[in-house]
Amino acid sequence: MFNFGRNSEKILKNFFTEGNTTSVLEQNKINGKSAERFFAATLTVSLEARIFWASRTEDDSKVDLVSILTHPWINNTVQVIFTQIKSGNSYCEIVNETLKVKKLKFRDFINRNHHTLICWTSDDDIPYWFIIKANSRYFKTEYPKHHRISPAMRFDITRILASSTLKNGGKGLAFSCRSSAYDKDSFKQLRKTAKVIYKKLKLERIDNPLLGEIKFTRLAWRHITRESRLNEYKVASFEIFKILGLIISETPTNHYILKSCQKENGDFNYRENEYLLVYDNVRCYDKTNKEYFGTRIYMKLLEFIEYQNDWMNKVNASAKVKRKVIFKSIYYKNT
Repeated sequence: MFNFGRNSEKILKNFFTEGNTTSVLEQNKINGKSAERFFAATLTVSLEARIFWASRTEDDSKVDLVSILTHPWINNTVQVIFTQIKSGNSYCEIVNETLKVKKLKFRDFINRNHHTLICWTSDDDIPYWFIIKANSRYFKTEYPKHHRISPAMRFDITRILASSTLKNGGKGLAFSCRSSAYDKDSFKQLRKTAKVIYKKLKLERIDNPLLGEIKFTRLAWRHITRESRLNEYKVASFEIFKILGLIISETPTNHYILKSCQKENGDFNYRENEYLLVYDNVRCYDKTNKEYFGTRIYMKLLEFIEYQNDWMNKVNASAKVKRKVIFKSIYYKNT
């Protein structure tokens, strides 16, 4: 035990501060390197990815790391995304579990020819991520709770990259409808045909480019045929069932997250997202008037993800992610 007497507090303070002349710029560089090492380890585990440090040329081009991750549902396929690390409240802040980005700090990433994965953290906050897409002129400045770094983010990254690569919107697809009202018997036949098609879809594997394999369960059929739903909306669903599988396999024109719920229960974290996929390029043939017209198709999908809370500290925990995407509903409107 050291005993410095009455001046012990002053002596110890001088001991730890003597010679500490690190400038603000030097300290920022130290913090930046620490954040890079932190995210290199975190992304390796959360994405099950290979992480490489960028060269000096790449670093000057606003690239800190290069992340290479295996595609979640396409075999023998990897995705490469340039990654930029930021830390501290001068770039972002957390308000009510929402990441708020200071836009001016990231203007150098706008209109680039590649996607950029931005990872941010501070000393007191949980790390978050977001993507600035290639050739984008703007980006969102607020990101909710599901943008925290976690094993679920690999599916979000794949969805975002796929949505910006192709936007087929159902181009080349068409279905038949009728502008005249269905009588009781013809409506029953339409419903019966739709049910047969839906049962067949349950036995098939259909992948959506954004969300992977889509499961067909009783939930969707019950939702579409519920008694409180008007017949005209049921017809708008049944008529399009003939090409439902084909539509799902195409990239939508746009997609949105309608709801996102995340909660912890015991040792596990559960996330549920509801997506709206919009297809603008599907055409409809009106059998009554014998003519084609444009439609806008709306499809809802539910995604469920489960992973361990302590995924960072347990071997293979991030690999044991359970995920399921199920079909919820579909309908169309004339454009």
